[in-house]
Amino acid sequence: MNSPKNKRFGIWTPRLAAIGSALVAALAITTLPGLADTAYVETAESAAICDQVAFTQPFLPFGDQRDYYLAPGGAFENGAPGWTMTGGARVSWFSNAHGIHGQADKRSLLIPTRGSATTPLTCINLDFPHARMATANWGWNPELLVEVNYPDVNSGWVTVGRVTPNSGIAPLRGWKISDDLLLKPELAGAEQGKRRVLVRFTALKGTWWVDDLYVDPRRH
Repeated sequence: MNSPKNKRFGIWTPRLAAIGSALVAALAITTLPGLADTAYVETAESAAICDQVAFTQPFLPFGDQRDYYLAPGGAFENGAPGWTMTGGARVSWFSNAHGIHGQADKRSLLIPTRGSATTPLTCINLDFPHARMATANWGWNPELLVEVNYPDVNSGWVTVGRVTPNSGIAPLRGWKISDDLLLKPELAGAEQGKRRVLVRFTALKGTWWVDDLYVDPRRH
């Protein structure tokens, strides 16, 4: 079996191997204990969620009077900082027709079949029970799986919803407002206090677009 070579110089040395290993280690995204297939990122924005967030009523036009905050990177107008993408998931130039975050918005998250996208690690508590978002889809019998994971208690991935063309409300040019997506913060314990969560979206069938992901803090 041939040893791998440096493509530029045509050589492979132990020193180069050591340097390469060090670089990989330095650049690697942290992997959760007991969750080897899942990388996560915690951004300054996501870490600060429990301490200070801006509340709005983005779904008021649809009869939902609850207060929400925008999930970290949840509008995708500045890319998807801290999000982990697999299977071709990426930010695309196709925005939610309802303009929930802003009428001038132009981007959303595209997830092709079998692709997935995971939010940054973010802080919530028992008063953050669910989320809503806008979705669009294309393809035969499309289905989007929604899961949560509380890594600090090794909860593993827990299914909290499945989005289909028949779910949601207010269809507009291919987009719909999702039903409530339960985040199940009780999975990290019944005691009050902060807990860190990941939310993962996987396109089981068809192609999906996700935009304007908001979390309801249940302040009332």
